[in-house]
Amino acid sequence: MNKINNHLAVFFILLLSASAYGQNEVELNGKGNQTHTYRSSTGVTSTELEYRGKILFNETETDVTFISPGGFLKFSKKSFGNRRTIELEGEANGVIIRSYKEGSKKLPFEPDGQQWMASVLPEIIRTTGIGAEERVKKFYSKGGLNAVLNEIDELKSDYVQSKYYTATLALESLSEAEIGRILDHAGQELSSSYEQSKILQYMIKNQEVDKFDLEQFVQTVNHISSSNEQGKVLKLLV
Repeated sequence: MNKINNHLAVFFILLLSASAYGQNEVELNGKGNQTHTYRSSTGVTSTELEYRGKILFNETETDVTFISPGGFLKFSKKSFGNRRTIELEGEANGVIIRSYKEGSKKLPFEPDGQQWMASVLPEIIRTTGIGAEERVKKFYSKGGLNAVLNEIDELKSDYVQSKYYTATLALESLSEAEIGRILDHAGQELSSSYEQSKILQYMIKNQEVDKFDLEQFVQTVNHISSSNEQGKVLKLLV
C-alpha cells in the first residue's frame, strides 16, 4: 500500500470544510524564467515586487547572497506617502549589483539600503514564495516537520502555502506519518480550490495510484467547489 493512501480520506474530508476560493489582495504572475510580479495595497501602504531567476538568502534571511545571471529583484514600498525602492541584479561573475532609492533620489546602498532590505526581506519571502524549496530543506534539517509547518502557518496566501506544501512533499526522507500530517495540515489551511487541486495533482503525478479506492476518490473530488479543478484532478487520475 502506498504510504499516502491511508491519509487521502482525511485530506479530502478536510477539503470539504474549506471555503470557496475568493479574491486575494495579492497579484502574482510569471512562470519559469519569466518575470514574476507581485502587488499589494492596504490603503495605507502599497508594495510592488518584480523578480526573475533563482534567488538565495543568507542564513538569517537579512541579505541576498545569490541571484542567477540575468536575474533580478526589485522591491518598492510606499507608506504614508514615502516610497523606498531596492534593486538587485545578478551578474555572470556572481556579483550582485545593488541600488537604493528614497522617492526618486538615488542613495548609497550602504548603510541605509542594506538596513531597509534586511527589515523587509521577511515580508518579501513570506508573501511571494521566493526560495521555498531551499527554505523547506533548511527548516526540516533544523527542526523537522514541526518547523516547516510552523513556517507555513506564517505565510500570507494559499498560493505561497501551496508552494511550501509541494516543496515539503518532495523531500525524500519523509515518513508515512509525516506525509499524513502534511496532507491534514494542507486540508485545514488551504481555502482555494485551485491550490487544493494542485496538491492533489502533485500527489497523483508523484505517487502510485493503482491502489487508490477510485470510487471513493472520485466521489470526494466531486466536492471540490470548482468543477474546472475537479476536472483537472480526474483527468490526470485517468
